[in-house]
Amino acid sequence: LRLLRSLEESSYVVRMRGSKRYLPSPHAMRPLSLMHPVEQFRRDASSILADLAEKTDQTAILALFIGNERMVIDIEQRPGSLSPYYDNWLKGPMYATGVGKALLASMTPEGRKAMLGPGPFQAFTAHTITDPAALEANLAMVDTLGYVYSRDEHHVGLTAVSALISSWSRTAIGCLTVTGHSSVLTDEKLAQVGEELVRCAQIIRYQTTT
Repeated sequence: LRLLRSLEESSYVVRMRGSKRYLPSPHAMRPLSLMHPVEQFRRDASSILADLAEKTDQTAILALFIGNERMVIDIEQRPGSLSPYYDNWLKGPMYATGVGKALLASMTPEGRKAMLGPGPFQAFTAHTITDPAALEANLAMVDTLGYVYSRDEHHVGLTAVSALISSWSRTAIGCLTVTGHSSVLTDEKLAQVGEELVRCAQIIRYQTTT
């Protein structure tokens, strides 16, 4: 009860009139103002995200990097596409997920080592890359292809492809990611999705105001 009182005083919950029930307040459910830069960025990129989902016929998400953390700010689905399992704050292993690999690819090798440790890393499936040298080689595809992917590395049957979103100063601020069933995202399809991701990520730089 004391915790509820504290949350109510801080405007994170509200009490329903005539009852003892509490609900999350608008402050808790929508903590950012409509004109906050993150909200403006989300609105600016929404049409690009929808176009990406339509052209790939898969689930597409827009994520921002907040320091070394990953935050999903928007998601688009197509009929029959993979149901999203994302929370706003992504906690999956960075070295075995699409958004995580994108964030790692934006760091220096020294920064990645400090973040992940010396290895070997924990294996979540038989496909998880656990060797630091092998991971470095995997992340190098960002330089040659413009995107990076995780196939069956965190969950068997799930593939995620990501392309970095950079500011005008070439600083990585987030990524676009497409997720789908591994059986659908064949090597040929994955390459097509990767090219589309890179195209959309470049357009965001020109279209958004952030």
